[in-house]
Amino acid sequence: MKDTSHDIEWTAETLTAENERRNNALVTDYDPLTGIGCCGDRTAITLARGRKTVFVPTEMLADPDFRPRMPWKEHAKLRIKYDFEFWCAECVTIKDKLSSRNTRFRLNAPQRRLLAELEKMRTARRPIRLILLKARQWGGSTLVQIYMAWMQIVLHRQWNSLICGHLKDSATSIKGIYNRVLANYPKDY
Repeated sequence: MKDTSHDIEWTAETLTAENERRNNALVTDYDPLTGIGCCGDRTAITLARGRKTVFVPTEMLADPDFRPRMPWKEHAKLRIKYDFEFWCAECVTIKDKLSSRNTRFRLNAPQRRLLAELEKMRTARRPIRLILLKARQWGGSTLVQIYMAWMQIVLHRQWNSLICGHLKDSATSIKGIYNRVLANYPKDY
């Protein structure tokens, strides 16, 4: 097999090496609890607890309830209003596909790219309009459903969302994600 656009002779070894190169390119430092690798404009602050530095959405600093070195619970309650990725890691429980166990939701690389687009529209106060042409099993539907849950639970009141799927089972599966989020939502929040 020969790729004429790049004059590379594709062998099992070159394909394996290219696959490894691409997989390594997907690996980035990402920690939604500290804000490292998260989307949007972020500012470093130091928390009261343990003098830990975290990177929070810059717009959070303008909130009248924000104080430098807030206690953790106050910080977390304020931060979930501005930081979707933090909210997911703190409050959202999903079922892991491999182990079938409940786990906190941490976005993968494609989900973070989609979130960045959603957040650009939201923070610019523009209507969120998106046509998502998607491959299966990368989590696009999961992300959009959980993003809508954040809007409904944290940011707005009396908002609705509609789940559509090409099959009843698809829509039921996405609805199940929302139900799991609600059933396992931390009582402190």
